[in-house]
Amino acid sequence: MAALLPNLSAAQSQPLSIGAFFRQEFNTYQWTWTVDWSRAMPGGARFAGTEYFASSLLALAGGADRWKDDQRLTAQWRLPLGTRVQALTGARIYRYWDRQSGLLNDYSTQQAFVGFEVRPAPHFFLRGEAGPKRDKRFSQKDWGPGWQFLGEIRALPWLEYEQDASVFWQRDRLGPRQNEDLRFLYRLGRVFQPGVADTLDVRWDHNRRDNYMSPKLDLENFAESVLAASNKLHYALNETWRAVWRTEFRQSRVEVRQIESGQVVQRRRRNESDFRNLGRLVGESDRWRGFVELSYRSAATRYRLPVAEQRTPFSSRLAFVAPDNQTRFLALSSRLAGMLSAKDSVTFGAQVSRLQYDTPDTSNFDDHDEFRLDGFFAWKHYLTANLNVALRAGVGLYHLVYIFGERSADNNWNRVVRLSPSVELRPTRGTRLLHRFEVLANYIDYDFEQELEGTRSFVFRRFLAEDSLQIGRDRRYGLLAVLRLQTEENGRLYWDEFAERPLTERVARRVRLLVRRRLGVRSRLDFGFAYYERRERRFKRRSSGAPYLKEPVGTFISRGPIVAFVFWNSSGSSVQLFAQRQKVSPVAGPVYFANTIELAVHWNL
Repeated sequence: MAALLPNLSAAQSQPLSIGAFFRQEFNTYQWTWTVDWSRAMPGGARFAGTEYFASSLLALAGGADRWKDDQRLTAQWRLPLGTRVQALTGARIYRYWDRQSGLLNDYSTQQAFVGFEVRPAPHFFLRGEAGPKRDKRFSQKDWGPGWQFLGEIRALPWLEYEQDASVFWQRDRLGPRQNEDLRFLYRLGRVFQPGVADTLDVRWDHNRRDNYMSPKLDLENFAESVLAASNKLHYALNETWRAVWRTEFRQSRVEVRQIESGQVVQRRRRNESDFRNLGRLVGESDRWRGFVELSYRSAATRYRLPVAEQRTPFSSRLAFVAPDNQTRFLALSSRLAGMLSAKDSVTFGAQVSRLQYDTPDTSNFDDHDEFRLDGFFAWKHYLTANLNVALRAGVGLYHLVYIFGERSADNNWNRVVRLSPSVELRPTRGTRLLHRFEVLANYIDYDFEQELEGTRSFVFRRFLAEDSLQIGRDRRYGLLAVLRLQTEENGRLYWDEFAERPLTERVARRVRLLVRRRLGVRSRLDFGFAYYERRERRFKRRSSGAPYLKEPVGTFISRGPIVAFVFWNSSGSSVQLFAQRQKVSPVAGPVYFANTIELAVHWNL
């Protein structure tokens, strides 16, 4: 859809902006409505309101339709009390209703508030608000006060440094439940000389959420604290080379408690730490640019889970069922792109990495090491100003090794080879003809194949040929045609002999034809046809003659018309429509019809 709309300059803010979106794909329907309204009022006051409503339908057989709704409505009035102070008042309404996920997570919230905004000095900003709040979950309606405070310092000089800082505190007291967000951010930076700068960031977060777990109103308390710090240094070595060094540290603690009758009956904790270092050397000149990068990451996760609570009914998101673990990742990567001549450009890239995953649990055998090697190459040559040829190639080598013998049968090598040449012709403005081919081979070879009853190693091959033609892109009439042929083959692999036993073959053909018609200066209509066919065959051994016989498995066919329309104006308003109706002949079963419809409207008044 987004590709249908031309690039528009950013529209000026409008007093009223309305948006609507609809999508249907097979048996799934989605609706979204948005309204943004801003209006100046007498006395310098201003009103701003937003409405967001999203609804989705999962249509099932037998009329058992499943709906999900999400609505958020806010309204706020601002009244200036001086050049630096504004009074605030408003309300917020949230509602969530879900019959698709099967989870009991419906809620509705309403809040009214009054507050202020103060800018006592150019570098300082304060905002605060408070008011009553009502929250409903299951059959319980909780009332209580809610408030939030934000303080910011922007670009405050200190000696030769510059500081940014912010504090945010939000809290709700809703009967037996309390929700809280507390966040502190601090940044200290300095430019020592052109091209040399250092920045230090520190962040601390504390979050708490109390939620009902069931209609019995048992509480689940979630509390998380996060401390993070990072330092980034830029250093210009000369006009061509510069270095970047970044260090990051993050430590978090999560505790989940179940509360019954005001008493904590079960709890579990998770502690995480993450340490990262990255060094990059960047070079750039008039004809080339590139970098070399070395990165290292170490992460650890520790759980505090009493044995008696291994099967407690905590939320699935907070079950903490994974074992304690530590991960280390080391990578060396590089990239170089430039012009060999006035007609030739090349790009090289490579990465070598090693991943180590360890668990202290002696009953867990997931400990493993993984070695990865990736490389790619791209070359483009201009035969004329309107004709060029290109070649892209890539290789990948991955080795997975499990440390314990209990899982050593899963040790394997994964090899990927990709080659893709193309020819592009642009004879006139708005006309483009592209021929593209691609060959991909993926070999997965298990180290201890001979110890297993069956062969697990396999090979996957794919060949792709695609032609696309675009005519009259900027004219009154245009044409877009795409023809695509793709063949795939799966088979068992015998790496030592580099032999294969083919198992299945798939051949897919795709045709897409669109005629484009401009309707004036600011609208366009596209109409056409799409056809897709996929045939699958299975290889069967023969006792004599050719070694294999190809047995048809089935054919899948989808075809139907396409219509697309787009309109836009200078104020940023737009209407976009895409509709496709497909007649589907599946491999097995009766023929059916499937619709895909997208309608997006954005209007500024």
